[in-house]
Amino acid sequence: MHRLRRPTAYDFSQMSAYFVTVAVNRSEPVLGDVVNNNVWLTDTGQAVTQTWDSLPAALPGIIPDSFVIMPNHIHGVVFVPRQENPLPALEAVLRAFKSLSTLACNGQLGRTGGRFWQHGFEYHLLHDEADLKRARQYITEDPARWDEDDYNPARVVQVI
Repeated sequence: MHRLRRPTAYDFSQMSAYFVTVAVNRSEPVLGDVVNNNVWLTDTGQAVTQTWDSLPAALPGIIPDSFVIMPNHIHGVVFVPRQENPLPALEAVLRAFKSLSTLACNGQLGRTGGRFWQHGFEYHLLHDEADLKRARQYITEDPARWDEDDYNPARVVQVI
């Protein structure tokens, strides 16, 4: 599912923008399936979408932007208010996202608890509109690259 929002231009002096990746624990493909370069979400994937969309209500000042759910990971762009060191704010955003979505996803999967997401996350600071444009393009095109994706379990090669 692609979620591409195109609000007015961001003032990078006021907001820090990040491209983030969060992977499902053990790379379980429980969020959806890629069929003909489109992602078809499971109920669990829908729960992740709802959590992403609800971030501004849970964390005022946070602006979720472009977003894609893949079968076992997500990519998104998120804006946080600029601070001296904005990384702790980003960590708080991702911690909240993972916590809230874990509750919803484990419920969808009939689990009573346990880790849903892998520990940590990957991020890249987006410095300007050109970086933002590249991140949005990557998100838009990611389902078409699923066959070559490092997260795709079908790409796992056993070494003999």
